[in-house]
Amino acid sequence: MKAVFLDWATMGPDLDTGQLRALLPELDVFDITEDDEVAARIQDAAFVLTNKIRLTDELLNRCPELRFIGLTATGTDNVNLETAAKHGVAVCNIRAYCTQSVAEHVFGCLLSLTHSLGRYAADVRAGEWQKSDNFCLLTHPVRELSAMTLGIVGYGELGKGVAKTGAAFGMEVIISIRPGTSENRHDRVSFDELLARSDVISLLPKEPPVRGDPLLDYEGDNLIVTPHIAWATNEARQAAVDELAANIAAFMDGRQRNRVV
Repeated sequence: MKAVFLDWATMGPDLDTGQLRALLPELDVFDITEDDEVAARIQDAAFVLTNKIRLTDELLNRCPELRFIGLTATGTDNVNLETAAKHGVAVCNIRAYCTQSVAEHVFGCLLSLTHSLGRYAADVRAGEWQKSDNFCLLTHPVRELSAMTLGIVGYGELGKGVAKTGAAFGMEVIISIRPGTSENRHDRVSFDELLARSDVISLLPKEPPVRGDPLLDYEGDNLIVTPHIAWATNEARQAAVDELAANIAAFMDGRQRNRVV
């Protein structure tokens, strides 16, 4: 059976594909697939694997052999699920594969900022420590996380992972009700209260920031902006591939696993 992976470059070059190739001996792996190349590459495929390539109604209607769409992501908004269901095409996503990676990234950035690591490292390179009158250099603030309140907006798998790590550091953790809803829960706070009480807030903003975003224009040394790499440890990316393989194996065995369609 013909199988294609359309955007392998989004996963990185350093992963083991042995399980995938054992399940799909006819797998063709493409690093990048441009929009005008998708139709030709999936036309006769029974298995289509992708991270972010859009599989529209028009594309799915032209794939009579298609049986399975496997996503190396939790989100499914790049696939027309209604059309897939109409054609009897299974769609599977992956879940909880990068929670540890994301939580470590969040707290790596947070510890760097609260302990002024970048600023102290720059001082040492500039010779400031060597010129100090004593063994210590206290030119920048250093704070403990246990003295801070962490506000979580979006309490899904990743939000829960960040909250758990914050609690392990001794932080007070508060969780927002979903903005725009009338949700009333004793274990949640309003978004306005969360903003007022939190020292640190965890959000799901637009990625990447658009031109003119204040995050990109800010020139201070108390901000760290990274691309979409919080999920991208080797372990998390390999887990994504392994989860994809497990979904394929379950489908071939007639079992339900991570099915969204």
